Amino acid sequence: MISISNVACAALLLVTPLLLRAQVIDSEWSEAEQEIWALEERYMTAFKDGDVAGLKAFLHADFLGWPSHSSEPLAKAPALASVPALQESLAIRTVEVRPRAIHLRGEFALVHYLVVLEIEEEDGGMAATSYRITHTWVEEDGRWRILGGMSARVEAEG
Repeated sequence: MISISNVACAALLLVTPLLLRAQVIDSEWSEAEQEIWALEERYMTAFKDGDVAGLKAFLHADFLGWPSHSSEPLAKAPALASVPALQESLAIRTVEVRPRAIHLRGEFALVHYLVVLEIEEEDGGMAATSYRITHTWVEEDGRWRILGGMSARVEAEG
């Protein structure tokens, strides 16, 4: 017979390595990597809030990205212009960002993460959807900005 305590112990054994890995990632990041990750979190807050002016401040003048809602890559102005309609169609209630990797090389940083959006559906129910995000940051004049990026909806876990 399987007891609740056995199930709890098994769950703890499975989850503990994942929690420890997340702590190790954060504790091993350099000061610059921590700064870039903090910028990513602020970027996603601006996205959730539909703050186009806030998003604009994060993007490099030569930004080129390929958001999941577009059939083609978009430069800075068209990417920002697409935000209000995207926000309206998604009805985002919460955003959770989960770092996967940061690679820093000189004035460039490559960031990969998973974002989980809780979205209000037309019937008032809530649904979660996940996206893989990649951003390439460049540092100019002491300030980091997103030079390029891509997002893709996660169709299956993994």
